[in-house]
Amino acid sequence: FELQIHPDRGIFFIPLSFREDGKEANWEIIGKGTFSKPIPAMFEGEKPVHKLVQLQSGYLSLKEKNFQPFNDISMGEYNWNVGWYPRMCVDKDRCTSAEDSADNFYQYFRVEPGDYTTAEDLKTFSDDELKIIRNFAYAIRGYAFKSPLLTAFYSQFFWYKPDPQLKMEDIKLSAKETEFLKKVAAAEK
Repeated sequence: FELQIHPDRGIFFIPLSFREDGKEANWEIIGKGTFSKPIPAMFEGEKPVHKLVQLQSGYLSLKEKNFQPFNDISMGEYNWNVGWYPRMCVDKDRCTSAEDSADNFYQYFRVEPGDYTTAEDLKTFSDDELKIIRNFAYAIRGYAFKSPLLTAFYSQFFWYKPDPQLKMEDIKLSAKETEFLKKVAAAEK
């Protein structure tokens, strides 16, 4: 059995296992990206049922022999806004909490930022928080920051894999990301 899933670039949750015995599924990234460890279950006492994948390019592949799933195949885009951001942390005790910021700046960590944000919305954030927000698009692509603030902040997430060979000028942002960064720059003035 082979399943290929071709989503856009992003962060997704995928089933950890399809088997009754809990053996992990044989997921593979064909392209560029990274997997998290199994993420904690939503409710205490339950076993983990998902892991996260950050897909920069390519697709997900699952190859299994004698595939007889015990549960449904489901996946979805990971949502920062509902307070699940600690599941992305390498070490949850080190993870920056939303309460540490003037507002929940995690809502601006979007692979494709929404059009609804204005520069005025962003003015509630500190200079450091705006710097973090402004650099998300680069962090998710693996840019190796020289700033200790950005390195420390983004290294807490499983998906941040700095690539020292990646140059800023080689990063191609989407039109929505470019528009969003203009709004952040306006808020920083």
